[in-house]
Amino acid sequence: MGTRKKFTPEELKHLRANPYTLRTTADSISYTLAFKEAFWALSLQDYTGTTAFRKLGYNTEVLGFERIKRIRREAKSPEGLGEGTRGGVRLTGGTGPTVPADEAARRMKREILVLQQQMAFLKKSRSCTTGRKSSHGQRQRAI
Repeated sequence: MGTRKKFTPEELKHLRANPYTLRTTADSISYTLAFKEAFWALSLQDYTGTTAFRKLGYNTEVLGFERIKRIRREAKSPEGLGEGTRGGVRLTGGTGPTVPADEAARRMKREILVLQQQMAFLKKSRSCTTGRKSSHGQRQRAI
C-alpha cells in the first residue's frame, strides 16, 4: 500500500515552492506534467528514481522511499505516468487518421489541461527566479 508518512507544515512549504509540484496535502503530493516528462527523460538516461527526484529539486528524505518507488513503477508501466504516455498528450496531425468527434473533443480538453499546467509551472518557476526591482523599476534576476 502507500506510505503513511505525513508532511509537516514546513515540509509542505518547501514542496509547494518547487515548480514541479502541482498540489500537496499533509498526506499526498501531485506532480505537474512537466515533472513527469522530466522524470521520464532522466529515467531514460539511467538515473535512479532517487537521483532523478533530487535533480528535479526534491528532498528525497522528505518524500520517502515509497513515494519515489511508486512514481518509478508508474513510469515503467504500460500506461506510463498519468493519462496517456508519460503523462503527455498525443494528438494526431492533419495527416493522421480521422477520429470521432467525441474522441477529438476529449483530446482537445486534455491538451488544454496540459497547457494550463505548463503555464502554471512557468509562472511558478518565474516567480522563483525573479528578484527585487532595480533602481530603474525593472526586475532583476536572482543569481
